[in-house]
Amino acid sequence: MQAYLFVPVNAVFRHEMPVKNELSKQNIQDRFFGNNDPVARKILAGHAEDQGLKPPEDESVVSTSLA
Repeated sequence: MQAYLFVPVNAVFRHEMPVKNELSKQNIQDRFFGNNDPVARKILAGHAEDQGLKPPEDESVVSTSLA
């Protein structure tokens, strides 16, 4: 008796090269300490967009305080 392995037609395999983009170039130490972290930058930019936050027009403003 032979054993058959069922593999769906739409199965995802990693035989192709991963996409090269900003998120694929990460350093584990930078990611851990939050320095030059593209994933965190993407998440925070998405939340800022949702909240309607944008940088101030006056570039002399360097910090903000939220109460």
